[in-house]
Amino acid sequence: MLLRRGRFDADLDEEMRLHRELREQEEIERGLSPKESHYAAQRRFGNELVLREESRDMWGWNWLENLFQDIRYGLRMLVKKPGFTAVAVLTLALGIGANTAIFTVVNSVVLRPLALPQPERVVRLWEAVEHSDWSGSISYPNLRDWQDQNTVFEGISALLDADFNLEGKGGPAHVPGVLVSPNFFRVMGVKPRLGRTFSGDESEPGHSRVAVVSEALWRSQLGGDPNIVGRSVPVNAQDFTIIGVMPASFRFPWSEVQVWVPLVPDPSWESDRDDRMVEAFGRLKEGVTLAGARGQMTTIARRLAQEYPKTNRDRTVRMMPLIEAKVGDVRQPLWVLQCAVAFIFLIALANVTNLLLSRATRRQKEFAVRTALGAGRWRLTRQLLGESLLLTLLGAALGWVLAIWGVRFLVAVDPHSIPRLDEIHLDARVAVLTVAFALVGAVGLGAAMALKTSRWNLHETLKEGGRGTPGGGRRSLNKLLVIAETATALVLAIGAGLLAKSLWLLLEVDPGVDVHHVLTMHLAPSEAKYSGPHPAWTFYEPLLEKVEAIPGVHAAGLVTFLPIQRAWCNGEILVEGHTPSPGGNGPWAEYRAVSTSYYRAIGIPLVRGRYFTADDNEQTSLAVVINQTFAKDYLSGQDPLGKHVQLGGPPWATIVGVARDVRQAGLATPPLPEVDFPYRQAALIPGWPANFFTQSMSLVLALSGEPTGIVAAVRRAARSVDPAQPVFLVETMEQIIADSTSGQRFYAWLLGAFAILALVLAALGTYGLLAYQVGERSHEIGTRMALGASQKDVLRLVVGEGLKLTLVGVAIGLAGALALTRFLSSLLWDVRPTDAFAFTTASLILLAVALVACFIPARRAARVDPVVALRHE
Repeated sequence: MLLRRGRFDADLDEEMRLHRELREQEEIERGLSPKESHYAAQRRFGNELVLREESRDMWGWNWLENLFQDIRYGLRMLVKKPGFTAVAVLTLALGIGANTAIFTVVNSVVLRPLALPQPERVVRLWEAVEHSDWSGSISYPNLRDWQDQNTVFEGISALLDADFNLEGKGGPAHVPGVLVSPNFFRVMGVKPRLGRTFSGDESEPGHSRVAVVSEALWRSQLGGDPNIVGRSVPVNAQDFTIIGVMPASFRFPWSEVQVWVPLVPDPSWESDRDDRMVEAFGRLKEGVTLAGARGQMTTIARRLAQEYPKTNRDRTVRMMPLIEAKVGDVRQPLWVLQCAVAFIFLIALANVTNLLLSRATRRQKEFAVRTALGAGRWRLTRQLLGESLLLTLLGAALGWVLAIWGVRFLVAVDPHSIPRLDEIHLDARVAVLTVAFALVGAVGLGAAMALKTSRWNLHETLKEGGRGTPGGGRRSLNKLLVIAETATALVLAIGAGLLAKSLWLLLEVDPGVDVHHVLTMHLAPSEAKYSGPHPAWTFYEPLLEKVEAIPGVHAAGLVTFLPIQRAWCNGEILVEGHTPSPGGNGPWAEYRAVSTSYYRAIGIPLVRGRYFTADDNEQTSLAVVINQTFAKDYLSGQDPLGKHVQLGGPPWATIVGVARDVRQAGLATPPLPEVDFPYRQAALIPGWPANFFTQSMSLVLALSGEPTGIVAAVRRAARSVDPAQPVFLVETMEQIIADSTSGQRFYAWLLGAFAILALVLAALGTYGLLAYQVGERSHEIGTRMALGASQKDVLRLVVGEGLKLTLVGVAIGLAGALALTRFLSSLLWDVRPTDAFAFTTASLILLAVALVACFIPARRAARVDPVVALRHE
């Protein structure tokens, strides 16, 4: 028995060797792999050997050989159909690339920890009002009490914005900086690249002329001198000693900051708890939770409210991790975008699945022959998974390239509303996500094809001769995928429509100023040079004279804070004739110091009264101009002209004019009560440092044409007055308006692009399904036309079937949009998440696109010649 078995195996080996030599090329031409050819030979000698070989193969004993065979065969099949392969790979690349690009932004901005030791322990603190959303800066005495009375922080550091004029190798330059407590760098937990940070005594007067600079400033303005530590550099007309250079990874508290200087408290701060001007950062002690720290700081705030009820009533402490404070309100919008591109990936996957299913139907005969020759279900399933994996890996590779370009584009766009923009880059986490998308796509595509092939009847397929005409049940999966694509595309289109309408309404808002031919730039005269007997206006006055003499300049004015860009520089006021509501906070208003020609330069019309004149100076009584909102809120029904107000305290100021409302805090924020005063009288405002409103001002120019050459002329004029004075942040009012809506514009543009892509993919899915069905049903269509059906009947049949799928998808999409668009609420202005116009418009656009996608294959079906179709069949 054994001898016969051995002879049988030898005969089998010889026969199979000859079989391979004679049939290998032919079988490969027919689409069979060498392994399947081997199965065919084995079947000639008995099913037992086939089953034994399949069992060994299934348990992975020959997994490496099978893997190479699957890859080679998959590549051959993809190369044989280059058009199909290109469309499938590009579709997957668009879905994977979009997801990779947006996740790169989400990962860099939201998920990646800050470049600090134990960043979760660093928090930002604000003063807040109980039972209110308001929170803001802190008064210095309150901060001192927080520092002294808490036991949960290793340290709390104060911070104050500052402007520095640095005389570097390229001439005078403006450098953004901050004044900080000496413990600031210890709170952040970072060490300098060169030198040291501040010591405790360097916050005392006379010891504070030291500075720590960023690596970027060290390289660009200080020549990258390795011996910079200990060197003196002219800063704000004074010599500061550079004691340290921070590493490039340190970008706190904001990425623009390049100079850190010790904060020297003004003596007046110690007693003024109503002057809230500093910001605070703290590092929690090891083991202290955020909730525990909140509890203790709330107790301290309540204790201070009892001790100082006039200034601290209803005041509490708000705190959050520094990463959340930096990310701000962009977390939810970014996740909304991530969900949107996830939908794009699902649509792309559905499209490619439909392509593969249609292609698999045409390969019924091939799969039937393989099965007849011995290939089992597992073998076919593994082969289909291999083909899917190759497709998705190619799509992922191309998607990675598209993601690199996409990230570069997003960074180049530079939306001002997205923090940590300079930290955005692709990393290992993003690469893992890209591979995960490829694997999910491969499994999804392979599983869909395996499910379809598992339902085919081998006997019926071979008997039909490979005609491959699927029944209605076999087309159900394709239809479900088209419906899913349509519903997903509609959700994205509605979201994009809501954002587009919101942006359009926002851009229609009147900012209250002239936005055409208005140029702005900033000036920050040195406090050391312009104070006391030489106030800042001794620099501004001659500068305005020189600038107004420049050809093309109609008017030139100065203002503390430009409209649209800045608000919340305010204080309490006392209004003659106005009685505050019982128990409520007193009246308040935004403060602005302006020059006499400011209103004419920026185009703010006067409603009543007069503007400031040269007679409104430091020698005369304080005069103010209020806006319409101030008059309505505090002087309703009264004549405001001649009324008196106190800005935080005596002296009384006289209202001499009422100006039109201006949007101070952006187009989306209603006008706030505002009080303007002459900048030469700014020192008369009680409770504020004498040079607070004039230390940094914006120059506004009304031009007769384009600003070509104007900026250079202004710089020359500024240097002729003060050679060390830089001019910086040059922008037109049109740019300022555009920057104020950059966030809404950015999200609307991205979601709109994704919606268009989704509509195109959904239309292609509908077109592909109908085109495939028309090809497969040519015999049926020919028969109908032979029996008397007209071309209109055929058109109606095909278009009707496509529109039925579209209408089902629209119904599902509308339900999904009603549930999901509420997450866009934070991005919408004056538009409800259920806006009927956006829902209707998006649905009609989708139906129109679907109608075009249906009409093309329907027209081809109507042109079928019944004689040719029946003869071919």
